[in-house]
Amino acid sequence: MEPKLFFTSDQHYFHDNIIKYCRRPFDTSKEMNDAIQAAHNMLVTDNDIVIHIGDISAGLKGRNEELKNIIKNLNGKHYLVRGNHDHLGNDEYIEMGFTAVSEYLEFGDWFINHYPLNMQIRADWISDNERRLNEVFKKSKCTKIIHGHSHITDFGLHRFNASVDLNNFSPVCSTRIEKEFEELHLRKERKLF
Repeated sequence: MEPKLFFTSDQHYFHDNIIKYCRRPFDTSKEMNDAIQAAHNMLVTDNDIVIHIGDISAGLKGRNEELKNIIKNLNGKHYLVRGNHDHLGNDEYIEMGFTAVSEYLEFGDWFINHYPLNMQIRADWISDNERRLNEVFKKSKCTKIIHGHSHITDFGLHRFNASVDLNNFSPVCSTRIEKEFEELHLRKERKLF
């Protein structure tokens, strides 16, 4: 069976406050961690590829072994595109079970990174990392962005937000993303006439 490609972001394993901030339907971070892992494993097989687009955890504070156990128990082959809460070194994430770690990926015409990028946002709200990645995106040949970071906002407009908060706490298959990009394109074309 051919492997499927999945994207996901902003799991925030171990982050108690994310439950309140994003109104996640869990009482504890353990309950949240277990639910996100179960949702992941219902969709993803060991043959599949999963690109985690940042913020795999938050509030890790010495819980590296626990995160390593979570990654080990998730189906699929895992890649990490760093987010603003991914503070460990690349080697530490690889030790946990990620195949590779990067700040962004270019996949066809998709630019994959943690931030929505290319937005009209006040300059003082944009981190140096976002500013730098925005320049990389502008120089690339990519026309679409797959991101996370904004847990509850779907920006549309050539962007797909892979945050678990917008996707039933589950990874999203690349075929669904392709379909959504096609539908956005068709809607835009219809508005032109």
